[in-house]
Amino acid sequence: MSSLTNVRPTPVLARARTVLPAATVLVAMALSTLPTPLYPRYERTLGLGPFGITGIFAAFAVGAVGGLLLVERRGARPDRRMVAAAGATAAAAALALAADGPLATFAAARLLSGVGAGTGAAVATAVVLSAAADLPPAERRAWTTLAPGLSMLGLAAGPLTAGALTGAAHWSVPATFLLVAVAAVLVTTGLLLCGGAGPAGGDPSAPGDPVHRDVARHLRWTALAAFATTGVFGALTPTLLHSVVAAPSTLLLGCCASVPFAAGAVGAVVRLRPSAGAVAVGTGLLGLLTAVATADLAVFVVASALAGLGAGTLFRVALTDALRAATPADRRRTSAVVLRWAYTGLSVPVLGLGLAVDHLGTVPALAGFSLVLLVVVTLAVARPRSAWGRVEP
Repeated sequence: MSSLTNVRPTPVLARARTVLPAATVLVAMALSTLPTPLYPRYERTLGLGPFGITGIFAAFAVGAVGGLLLVERRGARPDRRMVAAAGATAAAAALALAADGPLATFAAARLLSGVGAGTGAAVATAVVLSAAADLPPAERRAWTTLAPGLSMLGLAAGPLTAGALTGAAHWSVPATFLLVAVAAVLVTTGLLLCGGAGPAGGDPSAPGDPVHRDVARHLRWTALAAFATTGVFGALTPTLLHSVVAAPSTLLLGCCASVPFAAGAVGAVVRLRPSAGAVAVGTGLLGLLTAVATADLAVFVVASALAGLGAGTLFRVALTDALRAATPADRRRTSAVVLRWAYTGLSVPVLGLGLAVDHLGTVPALAGFSLVLLVVVTLAVARPRSAWGRVEP
């Protein structure tokens, strides 16, 4: 029996309590990457270059880090109300993006969407798995397998949705964001109506002593490198693809931007070794550089998938090993610390790449970024397997 309630819920209610938190996080994460195929439009209307675009993407990552810090330092247990707060924040951010206002409004909305994504990502897995405890064994095992990939799956859904609606169905950009806002409101309302407090996780009165030093250094850097890899595609897919295809459509941009995140979701649920993840990241980045230099779309797609698969693998290993080494009371804050380092990888390194693209050009900037990232990945995973999952003093 789950800790959600003292009475076992009906099968329908148990499924609702599992599906709705997952759906809320999917919507919040999809909003995070939904603007990616629309960046060429924002470049025209807001006068942004590659550095400006990566700066806007970094604003989302900064918001996510802020949301994670809030969760990390709160003593409250992760429950359904925290996921609902993430959904409500995503709805507000989507409405702000639908207003299609000036640069300041756009940046503030991206920051707000990051807060929702960070808050949801930090607690969603615990809430979903706790609710799944009331499901039949086969369904419970399925959710245990799928839960780690929810964030990546949501990130993949964002650009694909924008590409399909604005590119293929010819929806307006405000209408697309309004649809996301409605979806966020619906799943958040359902989440609140289905009841249940959520899983216990630590002392609610505790001030939230940070566990930053208890997460092994190599796990922190592995998480950072994993999200820095996906950040290249989340921020710069339109810029990179313009070097491959003369005038890529919004649909093509959305499909290509979703590939690394979809592959990352696979990497998050398939049990590959850290070394295999590192090789996939390295091969993917090398292939991406080759695709941009030779204007080969097929190589671009394959390289994106490899890099995403490797990034998802590295992130899964970093998160699961850190949680395995943590005490039950510290697991929520441990998760928040790993995610905070991951989202830092979406901001600082990617912002530097955007600045380099502006000043050096796409190929030299991407080559330098890939080299630095490969060094970080190599140093992070070049440890005996016995060291993974062990905390450092």
